[in-house]
Amino acid sequence: MAGIRIDNVSKTYTLPDGSTRRALQTLNQEIGDGEFVALLGPSGCGKTTLLNIMSGLDTDFEGDVNFTGAQPNPVLSYMFQESRLLPWLSVRENLRFVLDGERRDQDALINDWLGRVGLSESGSFYPAQLSVGMRQRVALARALINEPEVLFMDEPLSSLDELTATQMRDELLSLWRQHRTTVVLVTHNPMEAVYLADRVLIMSPGPGRVIRDIDVSARLPRPRDAEDTRLWELSRECVRILQGKE
Repeated sequence: MAGIRIDNVSKTYTLPDGSTRRALQTLNQEIGDGEFVALLGPSGCGKTTLLNIMSGLDTDFEGDVNFTGAQPNPVLSYMFQESRLLPWLSVRENLRFVLDGERRDQDALINDWLGRVGLSESGSFYPAQLSVGMRQRVALARALINEPEVLFMDEPLSSLDELTATQMRDELLSLWRQHRTTVVLVTHNPMEAVYLADRVLIMSPGPGRVIRDIDVSARLPRPRDAEDTRLWELSRECVRILQGKE
């Protein structure tokens, strides 16, 4: 498995008129092996930029990002806001697409993951035949089927209705408990952040920096009840911090 160490990371964009905009300002953070961390902040604060830097999708930045643990080059996976399934491939073929072609247990592995996300009967369907929620379940299976050491998630549940999102959160937690993958989740939803994460890093408006590191697990041990009023109270605390009231 793997953790992440962020040292003095900053990011500046050059705008079309030649001026520059600072997106991230001198971030220093450490994410532990197997930890579930949520990045919470207003639009434009650099959450997705930081996620892309950590995942290696963006290499044009100042500072350093390193993975800690036994593997210097851990297996990474990224789940986007949209499912990004290949529309010309079936569900089963979308999962097979990300697998190492030399694996001999592909069929059994695909069947196993379809079962884990509740889609055992949908393997022959194409993305257009699935609901938005079902497509996101396929995307979750695709993100985890290679058993990554680190999973990056960019608001993967924001397009879902609340009932489906609630089900997906519980499925995500169940899979995370089984594999203890290190997870970094970007979200705008304070309740989602405190329900899912071990820690919530609250970011300021741009240029983004971490203004509060909330240790959720110290205050709300797992397993958590979505109806627990303490979740609501902690989510409102996050909102007050974002509003500059705490």
